[in-house]
Amino acid sequence: MVLPKSEDSADLSHCHFNILLGLQKVGPATVSIVSTLEPVMTVGLAYLFLGEHLTLVQTVGAAFVVLGALLAAWPRQTRFEDVGV
Repeated sequence: MVLPKSEDSADLSHCHFNILLGLQKVGPATVSIVSTLEPVMTVGLAYLFLGEHLTLVQTVGAAFVVLGALLAAWPRQTRFEDVGV
């Protein structure tokens, strides 16, 4: 088992602090939508910078994740707005 160096632990705690700060600023719904895009961005960056090859299944899966995030973030009217209340 490899234990993290003290600098790694400090970076990790700084990362968690930034996540909590962002959670306060934009709210949990937005943070959860953005967090679903992290694996897609990681695969995209690996494709661009590391020369990784993507399969059709991976590409279609990434497209579904992005589509789901867009649909979740899409502004929608509530029932009360629909009936004019």
